[in-house]
Amino acid sequence: MTLLDSGPSLAFDERAASAVRPRRYERLVVATHRLPSAGGERPDGEPLEEWLGALGPRLAGGGWVGAAGTPPATGELAATAPPSLSRHAVDLPRQEAADAERFCRRALLPLFHGLPGDCRFEARWWHAYRRTARRFADAVEAAVDPGTLVWAHGPRLTGVAALLRGRWSLARWPAAATPGLAHFLHCPFPPLDHFLALPWRREVLAMLLAHDLLAFESRRDVEHLRECVGALRDDCRVEGAGDGGLIRVPASAGTWREVRLAVVPTGVDFAASSRQAESAEVRLAAERVRAGAGGRRLLVAVERLEPARGVLPLLAAYGALLEGRPEAARDLCLVLAVEAERDG
Repeated sequence: MTLLDSGPSLAFDERAASAVRPRRYERLVVATHRLPSAGGERPDGEPLEEWLGALGPRLAGGGWVGAAGTPPATGELAATAPPSLSRHAVDLPRQEAADAERFCRRALLPLFHGLPGDCRFEARWWHAYRRTARRFADAVEAAVDPGTLVWAHGPRLTGVAALLRGRWSLARWPAAATPGLAHFLHCPFPPLDHFLALPWRREVLAMLLAHDLLAFESRRDVEHLRECVGALRDDCRVEGAGDGGLIRVPASAGTWREVRLAVVPTGVDFAASSRQAESAEVRLAAERVRAGAGGRRLLVAVERLEPARGVLPLLAAYGALLEGRPEAARDLCLVLAVEAERDG
């Protein structure tokens, strides 16, 4: 399997595929925080078909692991995905899932987005985060076989690979049969000065270094990771520069294991977005917004209501503009569409 042209939202292009070689994998198992619904929706509720893009055919015979929805989703994915794609739902206890989500939203995400002052660190949340990782690891382990590449997405699943690697090392699988572990962080990675604020920084760094491939949105994120590894892991060797390179991590009997790095920016499905923009529904909604603005110029923002998303700084900046230039209110209109937080 060569994982190319996987679609805009699950970016895994030639750079990432070459980074995970020389191993070749015959099967792909994707792990996401939430499982696409049985009704053909992607994890955030949007239609699955366009989201899969070119990734769909590459999931044939593979699997998808994610937390079950409410009610729990069962069975195979809708016809938009390959019929042979198996689906593995992770049952998360309500309180544990809520605490693990708080750790991501109130600790990891503000820290990773450059807002260390907005972080809140609670040991209870951290322990729930780790327990959730174990539940995902159990589901992934049940979904893989020799020759599988496990491709985990987002900081909520960062801790899964370390658990799997520990189990597989005890199983003593032949090197050629051991499943591969890839991770796309889907958010920035912080510089050392910010990362040091995390009480469990060494544990999180070890979780990241348990993968065979780490993919990031930008070169800056890769450079930040190298910086953190150089400062916190003197037993590792950092090699390469720019968009790629690797980190050598000590393995057993004086050997080294390679963690390859790749920059794989998430893209936008331009064709699908253009079709949606030309639809009658969107045109009508745009006309209503323009009419409500009364001829003023529009400043449009669409964001999720989460601390790391910058909604409050945006409103503060607009307020400062109007305070400094009251006349701007006659010429400008801010339209802010806010989406509720995921899972609450």
